[in-house]
Amino acid sequence: MWHTLLTVVGVTAAAIAFTLAAGKALAARREPAFPVRLAASSLFSAGIVFLLGTPAVYSAVDAAFGAPHLAALLGNAAGLLCVGHAHLMAMLWDPGHRGGGALRRTVLAWAPLYAGTILALVVLYALADPAGGTRPLLFAPDYVDSPQVVAFHLVTFAALIVAIRATVLRCRALLAPQGPPLSPRLRRCVREFALAIALELAHVGCVAAAMIGAACGLGLDGLAEAAWLATAVSGLVAHCSLVRLSLAARRQERRDHQTLRPLWQTVVRADPRLVLAPGLLWGGWDTRIALSRRLVEIRDGARSLSPWMSSAPARAVEQLARRGLLGFDLVAAQAAATLLGGAGGGDPAVRRRRTRRGPAADGLRHAARGAARRGRARRGGTRPPGPGGTSPRQPGRAGGPGDGAAGAVGCGGGAEVGGGSRRARGRAHRRTPPGRLTPRPRPRPPRPPRQGVAPTPAPRSPAHAHPPRRGPSAAPPPPC
Repeated sequence: MWHTLLTVVGVTAAAIAFTLAAGKALAARREPAFPVRLAASSLFSAGIVFLLGTPAVYSAVDAAFGAPHLAALLGNAAGLLCVGHAHLMAMLWDPGHRGGGALRRTVLAWAPLYAGTILALVVLYALADPAGGTRPLLFAPDYVDSPQVVAFHLVTFAALIVAIRATVLRCRALLAPQGPPLSPRLRRCVREFALAIALELAHVGCVAAAMIGAACGLGLDGLAEAAWLATAVSGLVAHCSLVRLSLAARRQERRDHQTLRPLWQTVVRADPRLVLAPGLLWGGWDTRIALSRRLVEIRDGARSLSPWMSSAPARAVEQLARRGLLGFDLVAAQAAATLLGGAGGGDPAVRRRRTRRGPAADGLRHAARGAARRGRARRGGTRPPGPGGTSPRQPGRAGGPGDGAAGAVGCGGGAEVGGGSRRARGRAHRRTPPGRLTPRPRPRPPRPPRQGVAPTPAPRSPAHAHPPRRGPSAAPPPPC
């Protein structure tokens, strides 16, 4: 009955640890950060310890490799590695040890202890050379007469006590008033983590008491078996305190995802093309990926609606905040109000009306007209109107198709050369496509020559036309 209880507890704890380790491994692939990979490795080591602490798996490992109590060696080494992972996590919580240099020096200082202890355990186990029948989880009481087995356990106890003491002291330094600033949730996690690591000392006490009882002729085998149960409880409490932080962050991300839903619906209603393509199969279970997708779609919508945005909604929200009528983040509320105002409150008809006649389009149109007038002034210059409200002909330049609305220089009563009437210029600019300042002339295909008539040579451009002769035969230009 006792072995059945140990088997059920060990297998359940191992299944939980391996499931959490798989989740952390997937998170490490998406976000290759050292703390995430360290948590995945710690959970995997804890799962191995939980499996080796069950009587059925203990006996199966010994029978598979033909070495009595080999599972004790593997379980003690894996337990020491779990404590080492906890020690390193406590160091990462301290901001002073997160840097590359400080963390590297700390790892190099403590690595010889763990590596030397595991090597010593392997050597002592090989020297002890246990033989004969084995009872699961009772390596210490069965071989209490062997000096190598006693030394094996004493080395394990010494390494565990040193590592646990260092980890608990590091957690106490984090919780001290002069320690780094931690959130209440993180302080609670550190407190539970330190308590779980200190609970590992119960394993040391139970195994030591079983060895002393066996040396004195007392049957305390149940304490040696309960030591592995204490190890399972310690590992579960330590890792549940870490998982609680991840679950809290997941709940916060889900809450933010639901909070952004009305704003996302408004943006998507204004432009349905903003919705991204579906991602991976497990992307729906990952709240961080879902929240990132929603933020990206909202930002794309804000960029597409930026020509119709104004500062009036933000000012209205600021006035509400000054009156004490706003209980949310001011910057977030202003951004949401501006986006809703640009989308026209989610009404597509308002958005289409603003598209046809919007302040941004009017500003671009006026800027294009001004740039076109400045360009014509630089090319041809401006002259005061002559007698009769017409502009005098520019000397040295022949009339062409671009010199006025009627094709003659100075005709049309404009103040600029080649300007034409204001109505004609307005029509030309309204025909100008977006992004182009002046309308591009449409090329006309040449007419085919008539039968028996020589083709008329193409007129030369005004820039290459020969100037008129200055002799007496040159006639003055006809008035307009």
